[in-house]
Amino acid sequence: MVIVHIAHTENMPFNGVDVAVAEHVKRQQQLESVALINVAGYKIECAQNQFDYCDSFDIKKLPYPFNNPDLIVFHEVYRVQYLKIAKNLLKNKVPYIIVAHGSLTKKAQAKKRIKKIIGNVLLFNKFIKKAQAIQCLSKRELEQTKIVKKKFISTNGIDTPKKLKKHFNIDCTDIVFIGRYDIYYKGLDIFFDAVKSLESFINQQNVKISMYGPDNNNCFKQVENLIKEKGVEKLITQNSAITGEQKKDRLIKSDIFIQTSRSEGMPLGIIEALSYGLPCLVTEGTNLGEIIREYNAGWVAKTTVEDIAKTLKIAVLEKQEYKVKSSNAIKLAKDNFVWDKVIQDELDSYRKTINGNK
Repeated sequence: MVIVHIAHTENMPFNGVDVAVAEHVKRQQQLESVALINVAGYKIECAQNQFDYCDSFDIKKLPYPFNNPDLIVFHEVYRVQYLKIAKNLLKNKVPYIIVAHGSLTKKAQAKKRIKKIIGNVLLFNKFIKKAQAIQCLSKRELEQTKIVKKKFISTNGIDTPKKLKKHFNIDCTDIVFIGRYDIYYKGLDIFFDAVKSLESFINQQNVKISMYGPDNNNCFKQVENLIKEKGVEKLITQNSAITGEQKKDRLIKSDIFIQTSRSEGMPLGIIEALSYGLPCLVTEGTNLGEIIREYNAGWVAKTTVEDIAKTLKIAVLEKQEYKVKSSNAIKLAKDNFVWDKVIQDELDSYRKTINGNK
């Protein structure tokens, strides 16, 4: 197959879309003829066949064989540059799919609802309608994407780590969040309210909560201010971003990984934590709650302050379950998210989409 990915990526290690695009492109290139056009203008390290975007885009001007691709894969929806590209693809009868990365779910559409309604009507409805399929990153995203369109599931993946979680803290519970400091989507406001409601319990049980994330668009200061506003500055430690070996070591040192998102596509941070054997406390909005329940690899809360607080308390008191949940987390990751399997399933879905278009 000849595949061209279209994305807006700035190579940010804490942006799930940026990381996912790079991994899918590089790994698909090991099996098929795959190229990338990044409308943000950045180059992805170690990826081949990367071409510049221009306003006069014409698929026929790309080098062979990418001037006659079998499929175009758009990542995300709300990029104005995509509209010009899609118009050219339709003119040349080149099929495309859209990996929405969670942006078409009911909750995602509810944020800035009026703006999205206007944008959809004026600009993006045709772009979505003309796609051959919508690629969803989880079963929940597929169910929450209310579009009358062919949809299929193909998720993100991980490499199996060599170093795994083996020991848990006895005299404290070390809880960690590693990800973007996005107050709305990551549900940090409701997380802080839940922590505040458990202040006495957290102090009595010697619970330590640490957060790590990058400072994009002044988000670090916004979260810092929210921590003070919610009165949890003595309960939560906010830190700058960590990557590489430092991140791996921090995960293995922790007892619980937490993410209380309102809406996600497929959060790589949780998958990575599971692969190391770290039990995860997540909300249903992460799209991983169902499978974490199925494997007994952590705890799942509704996306409310009350249920997050209730579930957090249960998790802290269930220390005797940590080792079992840790083993289950590793199995969950190996069964469902190893890159080789993910990419093969994804390419099979592409073939079905292409064949259905003929």
